[in-house]
Amino acid sequence: MPRPTHFLDIALCLGILVAITLPGVPARALPNGIEDRDERYPFVVEIAQRGRMICSGTVLYPRVVVTSAHCVQHVATALGKRIYVDSYLQPEELFVHVFKQGRMRSYAVEAVKVAPEWRQNDTSQWRTARLPHDMAILVTAAPIDVELPLGEVNAMGPSLPRPATTGPGRQGVLVAYGGLSCVAAEDCSNAGVRRYLPVKIKDAAECFKSRLDREAGLHETLWCMDENVSPGDSGGALLIEDDDEVLRYVGVISAQRGLPPELAAVFGRRESAATALSANLPFIEETARSLGYGPTSSDP
Repeated sequence: MPRPTHFLDIALCLGILVAITLPGVPARALPNGIEDRDERYPFVVEIAQRGRMICSGTVLYPRVVVTSAHCVQHVATALGKRIYVDSYLQPEELFVHVFKQGRMRSYAVEAVKVAPEWRQNDTSQWRTARLPHDMAILVTAAPIDVELPLGEVNAMGPSLPRPATTGPGRQGVLVAYGGLSCVAAEDCSNAGVRRYLPVKIKDAAECFKSRLDREAGLHETLWCMDENVSPGDSGGALLIEDDDEVLRYVGVISAQRGLPPELAAVFGRRESAATALSANLPFIEETARSLGYGPTSSDP
């Protein structure tokens, strides 16, 4: 386990484009991010569609790669706007790229699973309730040989936020592969390099202030930070330092610019959000158990 290092534009009623910048507005992915030359976070990987990087992901178990649901959702263009539609990428289109000691290894994807709460609300994409479930899992055909954030593959608990990590002011780190500078959704320089950025967790109530936010419990299910993210960073990892001074994997980089009304509070400010693993435990644990990983029961 790594030690802490002192972390579409959417048509109004059609989905969430996450970790994307408005066309023509320069943005830096993980501003001042540090290239992971020492391979501190080897479990953060690149997800590619037909050879082109589209997002980041985290190897939670040898065949389980966690990313954002919107990363595997099809995008259409209507009236000059990029919108998400109720259709998802197929496994044969995707590969997971693992970089280790300067070499890349590709892993074929056997299955694509999307958090049920995300898909259930797909026809009513104004619903704030779907936002904490921007999570998907890629099941690889072969086990990925890389150090895992859990330490032990049969223990789900250590990766999840303890009560001590839930408050604001905690130190953490973001890890992702997004472009260093982006002027449009798919126009980024120096993309595909794993970088990490120390961050401090904000009080999510400062980011999600509306009645709808409160009713949906966004302040409890989305981590909020004062840092930018950009294309390719989506699906990357948020790790937070716990009381034992160990960084634990607790969230999936989800949103920054191009947000729907439900996340308008962070629009136009230097803020980003990460989907909490804890809000998606049944989905993660069911997938892990079906592959022989994780606890044999969801009971404490």
